[in-house]
Amino acid sequence: MDPKTRGLVIEVAKAAIKEYEQQKQVEHKRRHDNRLRNIKLLLKNYRKFKRHCEEAKQDIPKLSDALELEELSGSEFKIQSILANRKRTAAMVVYIDRMLEIYREECEKASSPGEQRRYQIIHDLYLSHEKKSAEEVANGHFLNKRTVYKEVDKACKALSVLMFGIDGVQFERV
Repeated sequence: MDPKTRGLVIEVAKAAIKEYEQQKQVEHKRRHDNRLRNIKLLLKNYRKFKRHCEEAKQDIPKLSDALELEELSGSEFKIQSILANRKRTAAMVVYIDRMLEIYREECEKASSPGEQRRYQIIHDLYLSHEKKSAEEVANGHFLNKRTVYKEVDKACKALSVLMFGIDGVQFERV
């Protein structure tokens, strides 16, 4: 291969590698953004999940009894599906509760008042029995409403690492 062609092939290969790396970064960022969005969805629906689990405690024995009856042959699959869904939700709630407990402990041990306040904001907005608006939480903590949302974003990044492990970390290129 002549030097001119060789140089052209090298340039094309470098451009292809650069494009591939950029696409990989875009995909990694998209996955990371999805994880943050998923954490927010879990938090926003946390009270509903808890209620679902409370109701499931009452329903599971009834559904299990219904499965034992021979006359439900057509409904058997539906009941099994409902039972599996309830159990999966309950397992997820147990996991979320454990990760939130770890996060609470980390925030309480932190030296920064901002970190200590962060869990309380999450608790007030999403976890407590009494549902509060962002405005009420902001007033309770003497913050601007926008600051509450910034604190939620920071908390979700920390929770993302706890819930998704290494996949919850967004590495930055140096």
